[in-house]
Amino acid sequence: MAKKKTSNNQKKSKKQNQKPKKPSNRETNQKFQNNKPTTQPLPKNTSQATAQPNQPNTQPSSPIKLDTRQFSLEAYEGLTEVKERLTKELSEDYCKRASSLVQGLTAYISTWGLHRLSGDMKKFLNGTGSDTKYKGIVYQVFLNRLKTFSNGNFDPNNESTLIQLPLREYTVLNRLSIQLAKEWSFWAVAVLGEAKE
Repeated sequence: MAKKKTSNNQKKSKKQNQKPKKPSNRETNQKFQNNKPTTQPLPKNTSQATAQPNQPNTQPSSPIKLDTRQFSLEAYEGLTEVKERLTKELSEDYCKRASSLVQGLTAYISTWGLHRLSGDMKKFLNGTGSDTKYKGIVYQVFLNRLKTFSNGNFDPNNESTLIQLPLREYTVLNRLSIQLAKEWSFWAVAVLGEAKE
């Protein structure tokens, strides 16, 4: 008999040393479903905005996408205007120099911004030397084309209108001008000829 008691005592001690049994997934799910937090509706006169199902969504569904062909058309027409003005006001020899200048336009705007481009345009157009006047013509045509393309609220001949634009509007305009300058750079050789310093 003494042996049986020992074995029963050993069984009891083994049960006490064992880890408790984990609940099954089913038991856990039932436990959480029974303890879900309750939500109460907001009072009618709350200051928090509530969505109305009958009102239209005021958030834009997707960003506006521009037709890349419009960039190409603007660039091609702008460079054609540059070529005509250079040929008429100076000589056709300046077209190749203008081609080189146009190809550097993206880097110029990225580094210095549109307001400096406008300031340089005035400086070069008012200069006496023909070596710099062609730069003023290129910058002027580019800024005029940018204004019509963007419907921007600035005067291409007055850099202070660019400086006084709200930051967000100026940043968007600057970004658009960089994209337009890239397109001008692409078409420069085709319209103005191979670049020459």
